[in-house]
Amino acid sequence: MIKIKFSHGLYMVWNANDAVEIREKYRIIGSLIGTIPLHPRQNDNHGLPLILSDEEIRILTTLNVIEIVEQSFSTEENHPQLLQHYNELLKKFRDESRQKFMEERREQIITNLDKIVAGKMKKSQIQLEGDDREQYRNKILDEMLSTIREPSDKDLEDRIRFHIQSQYQQFKLEKPIQLPSLEPKSLDELKFLTFHHFWSLGYYLTNGLKFGAHFLVYDHDPILFHAKFIVFCCPNDNEFQRFKQRMTQAYGRLGKNVRKNVIIVHYDGDGDKIRFEHIQWNPMLFTEEQQQQKNDQ
Repeated sequence: MIKIKFSHGLYMVWNANDAVEIREKYRIIGSLIGTIPLHPRQNDNHGLPLILSDEEIRILTTLNVIEIVEQSFSTEENHPQLLQHYNELLKKFRDESRQKFMEERREQIITNLDKIVAGKMKKSQIQLEGDDREQYRNKILDEMLSTIREPSDKDLEDRIRFHIQSQYQQFKLEKPIQLPSLEPKSLDELKFLTFHHFWSLGYYLTNGLKFGAHFLVYDHDPILFHAKFIVFCCPNDNEFQRFKQRMTQAYGRLGKNVRKNVIIVHYDGDGDKIRFEHIQWNPMLFTEEQQQQKNDQ
């Protein structure tokens, strides 16, 4: 059972193996919003946590493969076991970081040793070859390794710390969360029905915000393929009619320019079923219709 953490209205996956299983086994993509430990100051690539949309959560719930929980700490102040655990983690972090710091510094010296030796020989205006050069090289290496100092606690605090899961799980209180029911004939219900329709046909779906829509639909994993459909949901007839009058041309041209099929999803007249409308932009057809209207006038 995959555990989903609910916090501040978001459904999050913090375990990397769970994120991979959700993607590979259930075709649920989600959105990574975290930073990458080695490159924290960029936003081209992201890391954990993985945020799941309401539609994705409901699909996984119907498959009975997830457990949604909300976590909180005990209200007890100065919890002695929690404080002890914190101090133990801090000591462990500092010991590991101190060792890593020393190893990295040693690797830097060894990697650049030839350049360092050449620079010192040039500065001292000496020429050494063979065994003499090797002895001089080893002497410089020993001198530089002996100058490596242990980092201070301040140095260690400046290093990147990145936990993919909380280190205080045993102190957290978990409360199961039940998904709220969907309001009939609402936008949320229409989005879920749309998502479920395409997902059940074997497609992959992601958020369609980049194209001003609700979903992007892919034949295969979005890492390897471009989207096939841009999907926009209209929850009622008034919005669907307004979309047809004001946005059909814009989305038709959008679909042609990005080489994707634009699908408009809406309820039928009775609201019992959903209908799919395909927008295909054909400028020549518009020109012929305009010319015909002009002739009729």
